[in-house]
Amino acid sequence: MNLRKQVGEALWLLVLLSVYTPADWDGNSSVWVAGGNIISNAELADRLQVSPRILAEWRRRLRNAQLIDWLLKPGIGRVYVITATNRLFSEGQIPAARQAPAVNPPAEPRPVQPGGAKRSAASEALKYLN
Repeated sequence: MNLRKQVGEALWLLVLLSVYTPADWDGNSSVWVAGGNIISNAELADRLQVSPRILAEWRRRLRNAQLIDWLLKPGIGRVYVITATNRLFSEGQIPAARQAPAVNPPAEPRPVQPGGAKRSAASEALKYLN
């Protein structure tokens, strides 16, 4: 399944968790979120402005996509781990960007004439009408 479809809106949870990773994390290895501290469901739901049910669904999606994992502290929260995300985006898995063909070729640059910035828009337009 396409990763974008598999993750969907759960990307917001991944982005929020990634904000709390070390600044020097390069994505090549797994990393503890918030230094391995416990994060409550209520805190995440509040920050993301979603219900606990939606938060649980997003967590499940990210775990199924092997983007996050966690250790559970019952009644308190979870200690999250973001997995090595660079493995998901290795060469060959991201299609090359496609460029739309140019409808009109770009106009050739016009030389700047002294005092050209002081011309009015009307005089510039008349130049092209003649």
